[in-house]
Order: sequence, then C-alpha cells, then structure tokens
Amino acid sequence: MYSNNLINITGDTTLPWRYFQDLKPFSGTQVTATLSWRLKLEALEGMHLFDRGLGDKVMILGPNGWVVATDGIPMTFVPALQEWVGQQTFTKYVGEDMIYKYYIQWDTSRVDTGSIHFIPALRLDDGWEEPGVTGGADRHYIFTDQTQQSPTGDFGYAQQFFNSIPPQGVITTPMNVVFKVNMTNAARLDSNAANTLFRPGIDTVYVQFDGSILAITQGKTMWGTDNRITLTDPDGDMIYTGSMALTPPYCYQAAYRIVYTSTTGEVWNGGGVQSGRRYYQYIRPTGYNPLVWGSSYEFPVVPWRAANLTVEVPPDLLTTVESNTGVATGFAVEQNYPNPFNPSTVIRYTIPSKVLVKIHIFDVNGSLVKTLADNEQQSGTHEIVWNGTGPQGNKVASGVYLMAIRAGELHKTIKMVMLK
Repeated sequence: MYSNNLINITGDTTLPWRYFQDLKPFSGTQVTATLSWRLKLEALEGMHLFDRGLGDKVMILGPNGWVVATDGIPMTFVPALQEWVGQQTFTKYVGEDMIYKYYIQWDTSRVDTGSIHFIPALRLDDGWEEPGVTGGADRHYIFTDQTQQSPTGDFGYAQQFFNSIPPQGVITTPMNVVFKVNMTNAARLDSNAANTLFRPGIDTVYVQFDGSILAITQGKTMWGTDNRITLTDPDGDMIYTGSMALTPPYCYQAAYRIVYTSTTGEVWNGGGVQSGRRYYQYIRPTGYNPLVWGSSYEFPVVPWRAANLTVEVPPDLLTTVESNTGVATGFAVEQNYPNPFNPSTVIRYTIPSKVLVKIHIFDVNGSLVKTLADNEQQSGTHEIVWNGTGPQGNKVASGVYLMAIRAGELHKTIKMVMLK
C-alpha cells in the first residue's frame, strides 16, 4: 500500500540507512598495490609463548576474511630484519579501509601435557591478537595511491608488535600488582540501568582477565573464569582492591573486565569488539635507560562502567631520554629526511657509547640492498646519507625500503620510501 506519510500511518516503519559492514561505497582512483606487514614477536619469545624453531607460526587475518583455515595471509621470518613479513597484492580504492589482526598458530605440542613445550591453560584457538593500541579492536589500514604500501608501526616504529607489546615490555623479575576499581557507578540506577544493581558489602567483585597474554604467562586461561582476582573493600569507601603475585617472565599489559555477583546472576561490564570492550592498564617502570621495574605496582583506580572501559596510553619504553646537558643517555634513531626521497636521504642516529655500528638497507622482502656502515663509532649523534643506490652504484627502483641499524645490542628498523 502506498502512503504519503510513512511515519504516522499505523504499522509503517521508517528505517535508517546502513551500509553493509559499515563500509561506505567508494568512487575515484583504484590502485593495485603490494601491501607488506611487518611484525615483531620478540615479546612473545621472551615470555616463552612463541618459538619459530618449534613450528609456531603467525598469519594476518581480515583482508581475505576471518576463517583461519582458508583466509590467512602467511608471514615469513626474515633473519636479516629479525621480524616477520607478510605480503599480498590488492586492488582497492584510495582511502579504502582495510581491517585486520595478527593470529598465532601454535604447534600442537603446546597443548600436549607430555611435551616439554606444553603451555598450561593454552588453547590452540587462543591465537587472536588483542592489541592494546586499538583497545582490543581490529587494526585498520587506509589504502594510499602508492604501489608499495605498509601499515604504520606501533609507537612510531616501522614494525608492529603482537598485542602491541614491545620486547621492552617483558618483565623478568617477580612483582606484586594491585588492581583498584571504584564500584560506585555499578550501584547507581542512573549509571547501571541495564543491569541488576551492585550491592556493596553483599556482592562479590572480580577482575576477570579477558584476552590477556598476562594471564597465560601465569598459567591461567585467556578467556575462562579460572583467572579471576577477588576484590574487596574492607573500609567501605567503594574502592575495591585485589592483588596478584606475578611470576616472570610476564608482560607489562593487563587486559580485563569487572564481574560482580547479583540476585540475578553474574554481571559483566564491557564486551563487544570495539575499543573500550575491556580495561587496558600498564605496569610502569620506576626508571629508564636502563628500564627498572619495581617489586610492586598499584594500578590507578578505574571507574566501573557498563561499557567504554578505560584504555590507558602505554608508557613509552622505546624513546631515548636525553640529559639536561645534551649528552645522549641512550639510543635513538630519527626518521630519515626527506621521506619520501629522491635522489638521497639523511639518516640521523644517537648512540650512548663507543660501539660497533652496522647499518644495512633491505627491500621489503628482506634482501640486502646496501651496507652503509660496519665500523666502530664514538658515542654521540651521527648522520649518514643513502643516495638511493645498490651495491654496484645502480639506482634502486621506486618503493619501500627498510633501514636496519644495530649498535652493539641495540637495534632499530625504520621504513623509507624512494620515489622517482
């Protein structure tokens, strides 16, 4: 039946427009480009949760779909870069949004109780990445007009880190950590109308680890209910606290939700797939250069919320701190300038002491293009120029290149773009 007024006639309904998968249609320029992902797994290795020699593998899910058996883009370990690289060619519109996550495929010995490689409480389908930099949500990459592309690294680095945990975020000394949650909002109708209200002094409150690598390092599950910490409020101020003794090695990142009991069953906050689905908090060092971790740490108080949970900005464990005198107290590598470049670019870096410095240029496949330095250098700030040539002096093709610098035990890789 035709109607001139779809809103007021009984039984008619007006529905808002929605795009399929919330993706708007694109128009304009299409680009065929090779997209290269670069991932560091040193943190997982440091926590004994990944061993490529054993057969543990990593892939990229999302661009082709989310089915592990059929849609994954495999990643290959490149020894020269000490990182994992995955590549695929796509034809997409400039500005199109690609969503993805990394996924670990653990060797079956990880769940074999008779194996020395057994990881207690691990399940083989626990491999989904839950990156702190996105609050546990999917990673995004926006397509550009370049034929060689690569997602931006975590914390300003050229690479990304699984779960956004860098190797510096692995702690190797015991620590007692304290969680604190203000439960006032859970007991108020205006802030908890959708749930059975929390009853102070009656209901029990838990920290519930949720997709957390930290839980696995302590022999507990990522998603189960065996990994809870009971919180109490002995002084009645509505700040519920609970502690956990951490056995090394473990990571500085804690991801969790709050659960409380009620007359109608358990109430969980958070959930969903977007940022704010769980709390993200970070253990912070007591000193830098070198990093120093304390024997105890109290997380800041977080408010109970039904959703949009607190996602802390992680501490900067990677940036060098300079002293007031201007003397370098650490290791730093600046982004090359200009970038993109043609015909040459300058690389500026600081080293804290006299040390052997090696600087190599690689293509995105990990093949050596040029060696810029392999000599002992004094402490301080240095500059070196790459004129965009290979070992025979020939000009390299346009595209993405990787500059890897190693100064003793310190190392970093940055991404550079050559345009002709």
